[in-house]
Amino acid sequence: MAAAAVAYALKIETKDIVEGLAAFRPSAMRMEVLSAPDGTVLVNDAYNANPSSMRASIDSFCRSYPDRPKWVVLGDMRELGPIAREEHRELGKWISTLPLARVYLYGRDTRFIQEGIPSQTFKGIVERFRKKRYLIESLMKSLKGQGKPAILLKASRRMQLDQVTNALLSLPS
Repeated sequence: MAAAAVAYALKIETKDIVEGLAAFRPSAMRMEVLSAPDGTVLVNDAYNANPSSMRASIDSFCRSYPDRPKWVVLGDMRELGPIAREEHRELGKWISTLPLARVYLYGRDTRFIQEGIPSQTFKGIVERFRKKRYLIESLMKSLKGQGKPAILLKASRRMQLDQVTNALLSLPS
């Protein structure tokens, strides 16, 4: 929106503004939208993560795919220091208010996200994994026979969730 507003203020023709916005491609792993061969939409936003970027990314993702089941794959928010436990727990509380069908968690601090999601009120499925290969196996198994979901992957870069994205992109159609 800011780019379009500046272009408009500079009296650039509207059709050129529209074309420029349509041609925009985000940097890799920053709200990067990918399509798996089976029709699943993957949104890879796993370049970095902190409490505000997690919320913004998840909120935008939920609004962007109203007609698909929404799954999130979340990893640790690293470099939070002594506030890590509480920030992950608060994220879990907030997540429990969203229309998510599945929440996949990977990493040591995601146990606090899981603690923050009240099992008595959250209607989705929550799974936590200590090994990435088990996360990938569970995702692949869950995708078989399901309606084609939209899946957001969000974590600090050190969690290397791009490996999960690549595995999902390699699924046969």
